[in-house]
Amino acid sequence: MFMFTSTIAGFAFVLLMLGFIYKRDAVHWSYLEQAYGRPWQIPTRERWGNAVLYGKFPVSKAYNGILKIGVHGDGLSLRIMFPPISLFCKPLFIPFRDIIGWDQTWYLNAKTVELELTGAPEVKIAMPLEQIEWIRNAGGAQIAMMNQASPHRDKPVIWHGYLVVSSVVFVVGTVYVLLAGVLL
Repeated sequence: MFMFTSTIAGFAFVLLMLGFIYKRDAVHWSYLEQAYGRPWQIPTRERWGNAVLYGKFPVSKAYNGILKIGVHGDGLSLRIMFPPISLFCKPLFIPFRDIIGWDQTWYLNAKTVELELTGAPEVKIAMPLEQIEWIRNAGGAQIAMMNQASPHRDKPVIWHGYLVVSSVVFVVGTVYVLLAGVLL
């Protein structure tokens, strides 16, 4: 009986911790939800996409490969499709008139646009330029695009530094393991 009770307690603890982690990861999304939360409606066009949310809070959150983008005549819908995360991230609808796009350098392998939202100015959305062009073409969107760097201080310098350092550590570690295997 004791083992069954401790197993249930352990399982409940793990579920609570996972819930806490997913809720914490959705902090930017929840902020956007306060201004732009709306039930998902069938868009004119839709596709899978990538986005990074950052700004007001100390962490950033990437939604790469799990984000569904919908284009309507008057706005943009965003929806997370991965079940554990989607429980904490309700669909968003952002009117095109609330979006201002700035050049940004978030992604290392693609030109990036930072979306500033007038209804939620503390959180920014970074998306690949190709994806923004698709949104503009799919819905005839009138997104205001500034052909200059973002005036905001939220730059991904620490993120880029982390990527470079982790890549170097990975390469050095791989070479070390391979050489150790050959020499032994």
